Amino acid sequence: MKPKCRNWNSNLILLDSTIVNAWKIYNIANETQMPQLEFKSYIAVSLMKAEDDDPNRRINQAVGSSIPDEVRLDNIGHVISMDADKARRRCKLCKSHTIYICIKCKTHLHLKCFEAYHKKI
Repeated sequence: MKPKCRNWNSNLILLDSTIVNAWKIYNIANETQMPQLEFKSYIAVSLMKAEDDDPNRRINQAVGSSIPDEVRLDNIGHVISMDADKARRRCKLCKSHTIYICIKCKTHLHLKCFEAYHKKI
């Protein structure tokens, strides 16, 4: 019988490797070099801000429904595309139906609402 801690430890190593790779990609993509500790702190703060403490929240609700402003307004990697299953969902901004989605935010938006949603209002 395998000890359970071995699987838990390997998950932490995999998570840390993923974060280090993301940090390297971030530093390559941007002119300014961010220290690794600062990058990890930024990820932790973004995840804490994304946490929903509403006890009445539906269990099957999408995880990406509350995008932190730091992610939504960062102007990095936001691309609008037609949803793969072409399911009609409500636009996050105007609330009417659309088949388009922001790839990074996983947020359904119209073509006309895409730019407004990703700018500070």
